[in-house]
Amino acid sequence: MKIYIQWEKTTPEDWVEYDTDTKEAIPNDTIAAVCVQGMTIDQMDHFDFEVLSPDGIKVYSWRDDHAQIHEFREIAYHAKVSQNNTNIHIHVYTDNQEILDALANAVDATAYPRRDFVLPSSNTRRTMNGSVRRAAHKAVRTTRGWREWDN
Repeated sequence: MKIYIQWEKTTPEDWVEYDTDTKEAIPNDTIAAVCVQGMTIDQMDHFDFEVLSPDGIKVYSWRDDHAQIHEFREIAYHAKVSQNNTNIHIHVYTDNQEILDALANAVDATAYPRRDFVLPSSNTRRTMNGSVRRAAHKAVRTTRGWREWDN
């Protein structure tokens, strides 16, 4: 599965593409943002990845007060929208009651108390070092839509 990563740099650059099918190693470096199936994940302090054989990837992202696990599977046909569409389930871990309530009846997301989040078992942690350059990184990002994953 294709994954785009924007590395945190002094002079921000656009996305770099990786393909989990080729087992290309994602470098253990500092991440500004991640994009899978058109969904951009940013403004988190830590990132980690787990390849789901044969057709998916989990993106773990977290900070002190909030954590998310985005589970992406291959693009699939959805009768509700009569076309191929993203195939994502999001696990949100937070103590913010408004978010917990808002996701209570969500179809593609599940909310849990923050204390239930378990750190991924891999040894790699990719940390965004502060928010000073976040705006500069966002400014150079090109838009990546879900259709790029619809082969």
